[in-house]
Amino acid sequence: MSSADQITDVSIYHCTQAMSVSYSTDTRNAMDVLVIEISTTNHTGWGEVFMPRVEPLWNWARQIAPRLIGARASALDTLLTQWPTDRPKMSLAECGTYCHPEVDCVGEAVSIALHDLHARHEGVRFSDLLGHVARTEIPGMPTVTLGPLERMITEAEDWHALGVGHLKLKLCGHAKRDVQIVQEIRKALGPGMDLQVDANGAYKTISAAQPVIAALNEADIAVIEDLFHIGNEDCVLIAREQLTGRTMLDKECYWPHVKHSLSAGLVDIINQHPHNQGSMTNALKIAHAAQTAGVDNAIGSSGILGIQNTAFLHLAAVTALTRPCEDIGLHAYFDNSVKSLQQFGSRPTILRHPVPIVEGILTLPEGPGLGVEISREALQHVTVETYSVSA
Repeated sequence: MSSADQITDVSIYHCTQAMSVSYSTDTRNAMDVLVIEISTTNHTGWGEVFMPRVEPLWNWARQIAPRLIGARASALDTLLTQWPTDRPKMSLAECGTYCHPEVDCVGEAVSIALHDLHARHEGVRFSDLLGHVARTEIPGMPTVTLGPLERMITEAEDWHALGVGHLKLKLCGHAKRDVQIVQEIRKALGPGMDLQVDANGAYKTISAAQPVIAALNEADIAVIEDLFHIGNEDCVLIAREQLTGRTMLDKECYWPHVKHSLSAGLVDIINQHPHNQGSMTNALKIAHAAQTAGVDNAIGSSGILGIQNTAFLHLAAVTALTRPCEDIGLHAYFDNSVKSLQQFGSRPTILRHPVPIVEGILTLPEGPGLGVEISREALQHVTVETYSVSA
């Protein structure tokens, strides 16, 4: 076997993207991101994942990086199975909105980089390593995050004017305000827009959510995501019987727990959240489990700096999503004329040419690998710490 795909260099970057975004659970003014660069003699692959807590995950990444030296990129995710078993665990609260503590998000970043690297060696697209590419044009679904109701309405109207056909609305967990959000935005957009809502698990009881359930039905909301707090299965089952829209689970759909969500009848749609898969292998297992159970598959949220959302766009091309892809990249909120509630200190991408959303559609980039190029100038601008190892 040739040594051409033997890993010679690994660099990890702790990056910080200044931004302001509000959820029912918290408001963030910056996102800490792990970017990983894995190289052989002739090629380089890139990976990325959000770090909800820097200290344990950055230390874990530093522990893992030397173990990649000398391995073959073609081994892909089998390299992750050779890691130590003493991975640092965070609490559910520490993970916040973004990932589940059972998921090794560092492994997800490494998995993306390995697939990108190996695909470049083979001269194929990232998606070609995952399976058969079923579609190259994928509907996108921007998200309207929390803010003053008037501004939420304006942002929804701006996206609609750009030709977007699917939109997600964040809820806050206070029934009176959530009813207003749903009613007023549906009124502003009219009946044609496909709407999804996400409460990020804000509701604790079925009685507290009852006015919202009625409003969701009246407004013809197509998909209801994480209305109840994680683990609150009784409420999920009751609400699922009452809702005319379909129930989507997000944070609880990590591997292998997704199998329980399917068998327990908790879900109509599986949402594959970047930061919540652990590896591309796990992402494919989740998509297959959903397909086998006759449940729709979706991809939600976004990577922060462009690498991760491009990888998940490739995943979307292979799984042939039956729902639009929410992973449109944060740059889309910055580049378009939309008066977005998400505000950024600088353009939120380290890609020279991130994938645009045009009239609501994302087009899969051509290979090799992810089909995108890293701007080292942009990477340097957001990097606060670097660690490198070489053969």
